[in-house]
Amino acid sequence: SAWRTGIGAVNKAGDTVTGDLTISNADSNKLYLKPTNGWTAGSYIEARPDSGPSTSGNILLLNGGGNTLVGGGEFSANAYGANVDNCQGTGENLYLGADNATRIYTNAGTIANRKTWTFGTDGSTTLPAALTIENGGTGATTAAAARTALGLSLTRGSESPSDLSIANNTPTVVWEHEFAAGLYLILCTATFASNATGWRYLFMANSSGNGLGGTYQVRARAVDGATTIIGFSGIANLSSNTTYYLRAQQTSGGALTITPRIVWLKFL
Repeated sequence: SAWRTGIGAVNKAGDTVTGDLTISNADSNKLYLKPTNGWTAGSYIEARPDSGPSTSGNILLLNGGGNTLVGGGEFSANAYGANVDNCQGTGENLYLGADNATRIYTNAGTIANRKTWTFGTDGSTTLPAALTIENGGTGATTAAAARTALGLSLTRGSESPSDLSIANNTPTVVWEHEFAAGLYLILCTATFASNATGWRYLFMANSSGNGLGGTYQVRARAVDGATTIIGFSGIANLSSNTTYYLRAQQTSGGALTITPRIVWLKFL
């Protein structure tokens, strides 16, 4: 039996506690929970002192020993009954869930200043501030794994071909690249050396002449004594490997030096 001032003896079974119940031990206070099919010393709720000691409370341990299910509504019972994600197994995993939304709070010492993370019933996640990913290393593999885990799966590529000299009024291939199947955002810029007159063109198309995202060309008029920079972007949704060609052209003047730059993102 256990007791506290003002409360009588409590029977081991079949009794009802109508007030506070204190379980005391010189080292720790543990309430062991016995499952129906046997006994395990690993399942208990325990109070431990902190290093202070603290005047606001002790350290509380919820220790399942094996898998631990914590839920709002009937989540825990229903998940266990349906053996969701093998929660009846012998793992040592934490299952946190709710029949409706799940919320996590920080900075709640003053409740009005709390910050709330909300996991909605539709699978959405609402954050109280900008998300920072700690890479944990300098390798690209680690960063890629973090992006994938967050559903931000993408890869980046870029090329800066050497400067080329293009002749007057001749569309010239200044860059080409074969893209694997996938969804891409492609950005291109080209810097033309200064010239007095004429137009500068930039073309992006595949071998069939189909422009990037429906855009085949962009152009800009030359300004005397200044370089000309042209750029455009587009979306390419490729069902198979496709080669795109970047062509440049000028309409007047002598041969011009062009500096192309291409960046792309592939969404996985």
